[in-house]
Amino acid sequence: MKPTAPLAELNGAAFRAWLESMQVAAQRLYEEKRAQLTQLTPVESLAIYLDLWQTGAPHFDFQKPSEYQLRLQKIYRRMLEARHDDRLAGSCD
Repeated sequence: MKPTAPLAELNGAAFRAWLESMQVAAQRLYEEKRAQLTQLTPVESLAIYLDLWQTGAPHFDFQKPSEYQLRLQKIYRRMLEARHDDRLAGSCD
C-alpha cells in the first residue's frame, strides 16, 4: 500500500489554539452544569432521575446482560484461562 499525500496542511499553532479553546469551552460547560445541578433540591433531583429512568427503560432489556457486562465476562474468562494455562505449563517443568 502506497502512502498517500496529506489531504491538507495543518497549521500546528492554529490547531493548538483551537484545541485550547475547546478545552476552555468544555470546562465552562462543566462548571455551568455543576452550578445548575447543585442548586436543585433533593426532590427536584429525584424527579429528574426518575424521568430519565422512565425515558430509557423501554429501550433496555433487563433480561439480557449489557454489552459492558459481556465484555467484562469475556476478559475475565480469558484471564482465568491464561492462569490455568500458566499453571499447566509450570507443572511440566
